[in-house]
Amino acid sequence: MDLASNFVMMARYNQRMNVQLLAACRHLSSAQLQRNTRSYFVSVLDYWNHLLQSDITMLNCLVQHQLVISEKDLQGVTFDWDDQRFLDDLNAIIEKREEVDHLIVNMTHHLSNDLCHQRVHYVGEDAVEMDMDLNAFLLHLFNHQTHHRGQLACILSQFGLDVGVTDLPHVVPELLERPPSN
Repeated sequence: MDLASNFVMMARYNQRMNVQLLAACRHLSSAQLQRNTRSYFVSVLDYWNHLLQSDITMLNCLVQHQLVISEKDLQGVTFDWDDQRFLDDLNAIIEKREEVDHLIVNMTHHLSNDLCHQRVHYVGEDAVEMDMDLNAFLLHLFNHQTHHRGQLACILSQFGLDVGVTDLPHVVPELLERPPSN
């Protein structure tokens, strides 16, 4: 599988896993969604807010570098961090997550192997500046989502919820199929 196709697969995987975990979250009460998880982020909603904030920040970085996504694509997907409804409303988080995931999936369809080697200057949440190629940047975006969803899956299982199968070959089987050899 070429580099660009790998990112299409990862975008679909992330989109489907977000849907799967958010569906599990619908079974939690408001109190459970806001309960202190005694983990990296205070609550389940804090995890989802962090993932949204990080993804939108990274997409904005790509807009600034004029790589695979335009400012027009990102219109309406901003996240007002002072708007408290995103902090405690699962439905609003689900709606915004769907928008962002749709953008990420569409973005990956515009990638080429050459484009994956373009440079991106990025300032992380810790104010550390990084200069990397788009390939490494996208690996970071997808790995970051997978890392925190793994934490969420553990927390949701502690609430007694089954989040389902999370293995990539089961979640995105159509993109792992090899074309028949000639």
